Amino acid sequence: EPTPEGEERERLLRRLEMCARAREESTKIMSVQFAQRDAKKNEMRRERQVYVEKLASTQRDREERWSRKLQRSPFAVDLVAENQRIDEENRVRDHVEQRRQRLMGKRNREAHNLIFKRATAEADELEQLRMEKRLLL
Repeated sequence: EPTPEGEERERLLRRLEMCARAREESTKIMSVQFAQRDAKKNEMRRERQVYVEKLASTQRDREERWSRKLQRSPFAVDLVAENQRIDEENRVRDHVEQRRQRLMGKRNREAHNLIFKRATAEADELEQLRMEKRLLL
């Protein structure tokens, strides 16, 4: 017949064995959960990376498409610089035209003066010839 001390000891050993099994089972469960959590984290990291790459690719495609669309846009031109260039061209052209007009006016006046001088010289010559004729008569 077992003694009360032996029973107590056996119960204590069984309890220790059960606790050890429970700890072992708990460790296994935690180990499996840790592995699952780690695998899930890696999967989520990969999915996030794929998502970010897809987003960047989509953004690049959109920017390329818009840059192609806007290539011929008048808004891409620096309108102020364009306007200044046109104003400068017009100013230079007007200046050249004014010089040409002044030169033409000067030439016309010179031609007119030359004709007038010739006409007055001829009139003087005629007058001189008349005076000579009067003197001879």
